[in-house]
Amino acid sequence: MLTLVMYHMMCFTPFVPDLKVRFILGYTVCGLISLHIVVNLAIIGKAPIRDLRLKYRLNRAKKAYDKQRLELQKEWKERAPIRVQKRKDRKERLVRERDAREQASMLASSPEQAQTNVAEAEEVKAGKIVVELSEIKEESESHSESVKVD
Repeated sequence: MLTLVMYHMMCFTPFVPDLKVRFILGYTVCGLISLHIVVNLAIIGKAPIRDLRLKYRLNRAKKAYDKQRLELQKEWKERAPIRVQKRKDRKERLVRERDAREQASMLASSPEQAQTNVAEAEEVKAGKIVVELSEIKEESESHSESVKVD
């Protein structure tokens, strides 16, 4: 670019004798200098424009993130009673299962009876059958009587 301008400067000397040509060359020099200024301004303005675009994208992403976070917080608060109830239900279920196992093992008079009672307790856990405590006591009493008789 600058070499073209320097060539034109040389054309303003007596090297080019015609004044009309020198006059036209003056307009081309002005055009080249203007073009050079526009290119330099574009190079200078490119970085700030890129920074502004990135800031805009970042702000838009932050807003979307904040909106999503608020929605999740609302949903979390709405589900809090459900989570608490599930925790309570789970604790109650575990206590019932533990109690059933303890009762089954305490009522057993032999290892085989204990295994049977534990198996029944596992069935209670699975929800297949409900074993009443009185039935287990009757079976263990009759079993203990038969063991005493033998």
